[in-house]
Amino acid sequence: MKQFSLFLTCCRLMNHIAIAIWVVFFCLGAQSAQAAQPLGHLDAATPTYVGGWAFDPDHPTVEIAIHVYVNGTFATAGTTTGFRPDVNAAYGITGNHGYTLPLDFSAYGPGTYSVVAYGIDLDGEGNPGLIGSPQIVTISCAPQCTGKQCGPDGCGGSCGSCGGGQTCTNGTCVAAGDQPAIGSLDVVAPGQIGGWAKDPDYNGPIAIHIYIDGVLFKALLAQDYRSDVGYHGFNWVPPPLGAGTHQVVVYAIGATPTGAPSGQNPSLPGSPKNLIQGCAGLQSSALGWCEGLAPYWITRQSDTVFVGDESVRVGVNKSFGGTIFYLSGQGFEPNLILEHGGGAVQLSIWGYDPVGPVGWFGQTFCDPVGYPSQATCLLAGHISCVARAFSTGAHVSDCITATPCTGWTAGAPWNPIQAQGKNCGWADAGNDVVQTNWIGSTYYTRHNKPFHFTSTQPPVTMPMEQWVSAKDGMATVQYRLTYQGPSPWSIHPQEIPAIFTAYGMDAHYYYYGGNQPFTGDTVTHVVGPPNSHLRMPGQAAYGHGDDYIGYAREGWWGVCDADQDRCITLAGFDDIYNEVSLSTNGGGEGYLTALGWFPVIPNLDVTWTLYMFPYRYDQVVNGKTVRQHITDLAPQSFKNKTACQTQCAGKQCGPDGCGGNCGSCGGNTTCTAAGNCQCVPQCTDKQCGTDGCGGNCGQCAPSAACGSPGDLDQTGSVTVVDVQCSLLSVLAVLGGTSNWPACLAIGPTWVDENCDLSLDVADVLITIGRALGQPLGAALDNNGNDCADVCDQPICAGGSCLSW
Repeated sequence: MKQFSLFLTCCRLMNHIAIAIWVVFFCLGAQSAQAAQPLGHLDAATPTYVGGWAFDPDHPTVEIAIHVYVNGTFATAGTTTGFRPDVNAAYGITGNHGYTLPLDFSAYGPGTYSVVAYGIDLDGEGNPGLIGSPQIVTISCAPQCTGKQCGPDGCGGSCGSCGGGQTCTNGTCVAAGDQPAIGSLDVVAPGQIGGWAKDPDYNGPIAIHIYIDGVLFKALLAQDYRSDVGYHGFNWVPPPLGAGTHQVVVYAIGATPTGAPSGQNPSLPGSPKNLIQGCAGLQSSALGWCEGLAPYWITRQSDTVFVGDESVRVGVNKSFGGTIFYLSGQGFEPNLILEHGGGAVQLSIWGYDPVGPVGWFGQTFCDPVGYPSQATCLLAGHISCVARAFSTGAHVSDCITATPCTGWTAGAPWNPIQAQGKNCGWADAGNDVVQTNWIGSTYYTRHNKPFHFTSTQPPVTMPMEQWVSAKDGMATVQYRLTYQGPSPWSIHPQEIPAIFTAYGMDAHYYYYGGNQPFTGDTVTHVVGPPNSHLRMPGQAAYGHGDDYIGYAREGWWGVCDADQDRCITLAGFDDIYNEVSLSTNGGGEGYLTALGWFPVIPNLDVTWTLYMFPYRYDQVVNGKTVRQHITDLAPQSFKNKTACQTQCAGKQCGPDGCGGNCGSCGGNTTCTAAGNCQCVPQCTDKQCGTDGCGGNCGQCAPSAACGSPGDLDQTGSVTVVDVQCSLLSVLAVLGGTSNWPACLAIGPTWVDENCDLSLDVADVLITIGRALGQPLGAALDNNGNDCADVCDQPICAGGSCLSW
């Protein structure tokens, strides 16, 4: 004990010597015009706290920050809030300059550690290590003080002591006589999270906070009646969380006898509990994704970062290019957008080669050939074919190194999107963001190389940057899209972003389409999906046909479910926005995509902003309706566009006099100077068939000859070999191959004995009859010329005259 007292005496002496030394330096420094760095001392460093004093000579009455490092790594920080009369007397100053900061070594383990304290200069002129640093702390037992203010540290020491009038309860300093809240988390299941909670110091119900996977999901009062505890029970149905195991922790929010927060918020006994929800609660396409792609779903859930406050929450996923998979309002449930890679909120950029004709692509098997007509595509062995625009360019899959995704053809358009994974998958690390950063309360992501949605082609370098912030009932998403080439892609409608709402949110649609914007005029309400487009003020139509239903003159659009309990309102004012889709994807989920109309060319660099409100346009959030928030957000340049009155009376198309369009002509029509859609015959490269305007492009002459029915190998007679040849030809079609049998002497059209443009069993039966010497019969050959009557007639297929 004598040695310990001597040690303390020496420490106090050294501390006073240090103060005296600093007094000398301070007085000398006062003679200089240069700014001074903080002065101070690290008096003590222990396994549970550090203490000392510090101040900035340039601001001697102001508290400063202290940063503490252990073995060169930041450990803790605080401010000089303690009163040190010895320091004030020594330097002739006033204010609080002492510090005592908790230092938790429980994570370090036994060993020897160097502790350094730094004084943080208020003017940024340097942050010196304080005298007395470093101090060495030797740990033989790792103290357990995480989350504790006081009480034993597990190593024979203490995690701290409480001030006067306080007592230590469960590691927390509370007012003497204050008892912590009690309760229990009884059940955690897909349809229920329940239990009870109360504070012995307060007669009324107290709040509980439910955390799932470390994120606050619900705050509510424990006020349900239970026979065992009275009106202190709680029950809550959790929202769909997806496949995998989710950890649930419930905290009781303690109260004083007056009901004010006591600061004691213990986790309830029974926490944590695991919730294995599976796909419960999901519907429509989200259910299919959850059941069929469980590994994807688990990754999507675990890598979502939440942004927001008590009135709005946004979930940004790092594993899927920054795609937004979660949006909710007050209470943090339910999720208002789709929860899988094919939907949600994400950039989807489309393009085709700027040159090349329309081609027909087969859907039976992968075929990189763009055929000139549907007929030639079918004759190549495809059971079904589809037309693709600009089909001879670099985006066409070669079916060797790159193939189309399921449901697409080799000529499918070029389409990089945020969430898509490698080789048409969703769980590959290639679609992870390459950079994330918190900028204050804004979350930044960068996705460098998105994969194609329609093809297994390699990813393209097209950085997609995104800044997400959320407060006051509104989520703000700023996008930046850049592209350096090498290939240019023609102008096309762009989904910026594609926005899919949750299941059932496709019943009520809202926008303002009147002529008195930003005055509170009555909004437009459409019941049921209009499956049309809204045009932005001052924008002309693009080539989707004339299906627009008006202008979004206030720059916003929204949707609600049938009960109008779940709603989303979206807004955007940048010139890049051309139109907005108001439709459904057919599965009960709304499609509210903002659409641009621009090409993707080298040196592309565009930015724009989207505002998302998880509320209906007239709901009040933070003292204002959503529509009022939007009015405040809209820049004057956008409002100026809405002042013009369109001149579209009696016009189907053409300019509206306000920089927009009265409509566009679809199909084979063009707009006349008077604003009327006039049909233009479409007969280029066509010998026959309709011209699209009620006329005809020409007539085919009757077939000159039918050939020799059944004689497929052209030997002069119909034999068993011809029957076999017919069978092989039909099997080639059914098998989806264009490898025709070598027995055909002329071509596959000769197998089509009844001239119905299809190779099937009927043709084989006719060939068998011919081999047996049977005539075609009156049903097929009424004129008796040994040729099916249909084959005698002019044949027009795909605009071309076919000869049989």
